[in-house]
Amino acid sequence: MNDSMSAFYDITQKALIQIQSMLASEQEKRSALLNHNTEKIESLLQEQQAMMMKLEGLEKKRLASQADAGFLSLTSTQILEKMDKEERKLFAPLFTEMRHAATQLQELNFISLDLAHAELRFMERLSASEENHALYQSDGKKRTASHVGASFEEKI
Repeated sequence: MNDSMSAFYDITQKALIQIQSMLASEQEKRSALLNHNTEKIESLLQEQQAMMMKLEGLEKKRLASQADAGFLSLTSTQILEKMDKEERKLFAPLFTEMRHAATQLQELNFISLDLAHAELRFMERLSASEENHALYQSDGKKRTASHVGASFEEKI
């Protein structure tokens, strides 16, 4: 394998590793969403932002390396068709793994987004019901802000 093919393989591997680490982070974020751990969610979102920037940089390098190897604007299937048998043995599993990891990341991200939206809708409904609930005390006086939502303190 020549130098440009070796560089293309190496940078593609690095991109795959980055996607896999993003996948682990996305799974961790989903768990934090399910456990309503807002501090962890915020931390993971910042981490994921940095990871995405790193992936974007790797993808630019990967595309440049792909062009240097003579595969400008080709899909992985087209690239494999142009490779010799030995190169295909190396690259085919790498491309398959990368495609699989990217699909998993996308699916987990959609699930996390759905969970986050559901959580927001729940919080909005809860907030709206607390604002409208029990504005007056049992003696007819208007509740103060400190008593709103403290209905367990009253005796029926």
